[in-house]
Parts: sequence; structure tokens; C-alpha cells
Amino acid sequence: MGLKRRRDSAPLIMRDQYVATLNALGMDAFGRPSDGHRQLSEIKKSVESLLRNDPTWVQVFEAEQLLLEIIPDTTVNAELERRLFEGEALSLKSFEHFRTAAANAQSSEAKRAVLAAAVRELQKLFIKRRVDRFERYDSGSRLFAISLVVLLAVVGPFAFEDQLSVALVSNTFFALVYAPVAVGSAGALFSRLVTFQNTSETLDYDALKNAYLVRWILLRMAVGVFGAFIIQVAIRGGLIEGTLFPNFDKPAEIDVMKLLVWSFIGGFSERLVPRTLEGIEGRVTKIKNE
Repeated sequence: MGLKRRRDSAPLIMRDQYVATLNALGMDAFGRPSDGHRQLSEIKKSVESLLRNDPTWVQVFEAEQLLLEIIPDTTVNAELERRLFEGEALSLKSFEHFRTAAANAQSSEAKRAVLAAAVRELQKLFIKRRVDRFERYDSGSRLFAISLVVLLAVVGPFAFEDQLSVALVSNTFFALVYAPVAVGSAGALFSRLVTFQNTSETLDYDALKNAYLVRWILLRMAVGVFGAFIIQVAIRGGLIEGTLFPNFDKPAEIDVMKLLVWSFIGGFSERLVPRTLEGIEGRVTKIKNE
């Protein structure tokens, strides 16, 4: 129930300002003479019902649509101009069409129809923004929860003071299982976190869903595990070597750190492993051709 309220309720400041505007429009509408007095009375009851008791955005938008049917012609002109400026300020291309349609409208009813269409277009934009914002919140929450689990898995073994020792790098389970799985996953997840931080504001609902569902996050972590494992195998096999890489023959504590760093890099970089394999393949091809 709390989740539903969070998703449906309008932000208080924006909603209160919006409702105040609608109430002002409503006062103008309900105060004008009309032959359709019964219709006005019914619309007034509907609007009051919709705006009562912490209305949601859906209810606010529905009330606005009702009011657009009955506001005075002078209010239509002013409201239409305001909405046109609002849409243009948001760089909505459709409002070029609405501006032309408003200029060509000969009657008040034609202008009212343009206003209703412009309001619906703005409402679609606001609803889309809310949906995108909620999905961004959910995606960030998923990443945060998975990050906590992976972080605990990474730092767990080092909670014991004697774990940072030469024996770690010599231990088959630590080197071939723990380092690629835990640290490689952490590297892949860190890559997702950086990407999310840099691009989330520009992504819409579909892009966020496609990139940050739990299954896709886990898939990226699985790629990171394989990447970290392949990098380690290449180091152990002497296919890539140098002072930057761990020494498995006479390991020291610094080699533990190098192993973890390269496991992290193997998980983080989506292109490192393919490039490494391409380099190995190129050397093999060169040897064959000699």
C-alpha cells in the first residue's frame, strides 16, 4: 500500500500549486452563467471529489480535463497561451503544430479543442517522466542491494588478520575461485554502477528496464567472472607477463594485491579480455607463419 502511494501521489509542493491553479480555474468556470447548469453542477461535484483527500496525479489530470470543458472563453485564451509557452519551453516539437492550430482557430470551441490536446500532450510527458523516475529509483535500489552483497563477499576473507599472506596466492581455491568470482563480479558491478551514475538521467523506462533488471545485472557479473578467470589463466600460462602481474612461483603479499587488482580489471573492462585474446591469437598466427 505504501509503495502504491509513493508511486501514485503527486509531489506535495508541485501538486498543491497545481491544485491551487485548478481551483482558481474552477472558480471562474463555476461562476459563469450557463444554460447547462446541471452539467456544471455535476462537473463541480466530480472535480471536488477528485481533488479531495491527497489526490494522485491521475486524479489531478482528470480534474483538469473536466475543467477544460467549462472554463470561460477568456480563460481559454489565457490558458492556451500559457500551455503553449510551457510546451515550447520543454522543447516539445508537437507544440509547433499546436501553435499553428491555435493561430488558425476561428472559434472559442476550436481553441478549447487545441488547449485540451496541448494539455493531454503535457500530461503524457509528465506521466512518462514519473514512470522514468520511479524506474530509475528501482534500478538504483537493485544495484545498491547487489553491491552490498558483493562488497561483503569481497571484504569477508580479509576480516581475519592472517588472511593477507603468501598462502593466499598459493591457495588454489582462493586464486582460481574466490578471486575471479568475488572480485571479478565486483569489477563488473562497479562498471554498471559507473554507467548508471553517468547515464541514468538520460535513460527512459525501456532503457532502464533492459539494462538494470536483476537478470541483466547478474549476466554482466557472470561476464566479469569469466573475464577475471581468463586473465588469471593467461598470467599463469605466461601468455601475458611483466612486473605489473603477480608472480605465482614465489608469491609475496604484493602478488595477492596484483591478483585481486587484475581480477577486478578483468571484470570491469568489457574489452580487456577480447583484446588480450586477440593479441594472443595474433602471436600464435605469427609463430605459425614463421
